[in-house]
Amino acid sequence: MKLLRGFARRLVRDLPHAAWIWVALPALAILLLAADALARAGGGGNYVGGGGGGGGGGGEGIGMLIWLAIEYPYIGVPLLIIVVVVAIVKRRRNPAVRSANAIKKLEQIGTPDTSGLSAIKQRDPGFDQNAFVQKVTKIELAVQDAWTRGDMRPVRTFLSDGLLRRFTTHLAVMRHQGLRNAMADHQVLEARIHAVESDEHFDTIHVAFRAAAKDVEVDASLSYEQAMQQAAKARREEWTEIWSFLRRPGTKTLAGGGAVEGYCPNCGAPIEVAQTTSCEHCQALVNSGDYDWVLAEITQTIEWRPSSTGDVPGLAQLAARDPAFNRQSAEDRASYVFWRWVEARVLATAAPLAKSATPELHARMADMVKAGGAQMFKTAVGSVDLVACEPGPEGGRDRFHVKILWSSAPSNKAAPSPAANVFSLSRKAGSVDEGSLSHARCPECHGPLSENDSPECEYCGANLSAGEKEWVLENVLRPEELRLQVQPQAMGVPGAGGEIDVPAWATPDMGNPRERMLLLMRMAAVVVADGQITKEERKLLKAASKRWSVPLDAVEPILTGQVPPDTVATMVPSNPGAFLSGLVSAALIDGKIDSKEEKLLLDVGRSMGMSDSDTRNYMNAMAKSVQAR
Repeated sequence: MKLLRGFARRLVRDLPHAAWIWVALPALAILLLAADALARAGGGGNYVGGGGGGGGGGGEGIGMLIWLAIEYPYIGVPLLIIVVVVAIVKRRRNPAVRSANAIKKLEQIGTPDTSGLSAIKQRDPGFDQNAFVQKVTKIELAVQDAWTRGDMRPVRTFLSDGLLRRFTTHLAVMRHQGLRNAMADHQVLEARIHAVESDEHFDTIHVAFRAAAKDVEVDASLSYEQAMQQAAKARREEWTEIWSFLRRPGTKTLAGGGAVEGYCPNCGAPIEVAQTTSCEHCQALVNSGDYDWVLAEITQTIEWRPSSTGDVPGLAQLAARDPAFNRQSAEDRASYVFWRWVEARVLATAAPLAKSATPELHARMADMVKAGGAQMFKTAVGSVDLVACEPGPEGGRDRFHVKILWSSAPSNKAAPSPAANVFSLSRKAGSVDEGSLSHARCPECHGPLSENDSPECEYCGANLSAGEKEWVLENVLRPEELRLQVQPQAMGVPGAGGEIDVPAWATPDMGNPRERMLLLMRMAAVVVADGQITKEERKLLKAASKRWSVPLDAVEPILTGQVPPDTVATMVPSNPGAFLSGLVSAALIDGKIDSKEEKLLLDVGRSMGMSDSDTRNYMNAMAKSVQAR
């Protein structure tokens, strides 16, 4: 450093001020090389080894630039500016940084957009934005209180059946596992409308709630009072969630209030907590969304996306046959069935699916649970998205398919692992339904569904598992296992076995942390499939975890054998080509595949038995598709 300062002093002293520019670039090169060399020789080893000395030499180089800027500003200041600009450009061109920035951009939920409120106000002059926010704030407080007390009946009249089943299943599963949740000092700190969406079936208002509470899990044997005492000792934490409320377009705001105020939103008669959400006076299904706002979904901000406006294959054809069929109702029905499926697996009984699944699937579940209940703790859903519809021929079956991102943990102390499945539901071709958000009742007589192992309605005797009018669960698949009769928007990717169609929805949403983690875990499953893990494979996983902002700790249980082999086997891709297309999609998050990403993809392809030429075919085909968008 002294030698460099001496050189700088002589340079300034001996050269006229106007001539310094002719040596600026060589001097800059010397300074940059000196800083880089000092960083490598002086601290690189200590940094890797954890000694804390990394970057020491670089600090001296920057220090000299600052000294020059102070002592000789007409030389030091321009050089300092050039070095800063070079550093910024170098960072922006770093592929890993580009990927991280692209992911961060996808994770942002954006600024609030309430422009859609004007259309609702035109159809419903009595709608008041402030009154709506006050109303839904009461719902938030009531839902959290009901959850803490372990009884959702007081709030069932303004929850969709899909969301109600989510809560009731959680409570039943936690009781089975000897746990209950307690939440003390709960407050809503802020409530604001974040987004508004409308179509011919529903108006949807997404509300961002910022809240705080002392939230803990305690022993299920504790009373409510004892559980709250335990919660009061916990640390208070804040969170933000998006709550989505749905209502039929054209519905008018009731002057006297609706279900939240204790009145039927159709006839205005008082309603009481009952076994069914049907009004005793007018028989209206109070939580159908036909008469008042209904809470249909709760989403964490990092996973929230506006409803997809893209075309769903087959949706238009199915809606033409059944005008009441709609995306929101289909997704709510799938959510309802999903939680029945979780309940059946954990409680080791097929009864929850008796009335909401085909006889074949119900029988498969009965065989599956003979060995005992599944260890599924902390189960949560990240997203529920309709991805395809298939109108069937006369005498056949109509179907729709919903992709569900979810997670669970093998124990209460373990971290949850993400999963992705497609739930396929079917019914008799040509049938029509009401398209509402009420699913926990018989489609024939509207009687409440009883909790038993019979497929028949105990009121009218209708066989609900036959799927004559209501959609029933037919299959649960991995996304790559779904085979459709029609696949518009599919991407043709040439491979060893011919052309493989990869639908757009089958590629991972890199803005969703669950999907990124699932992608990394499936890579880990591929790596351990041969029974040994090389240094190169660990390096590969580490590189992917860094680029996708996923902690490597998430896959350590797989790599170290803590996850049972049969569980790991379920993560291994059954369709290598479809899985590789997901990896290529992830690599293209910043619009290009750099050399390191290419090496990563080739390594994974080889691990799955694919040739380098086939892997490059996938990369080239998908890159062209991205460029064409």
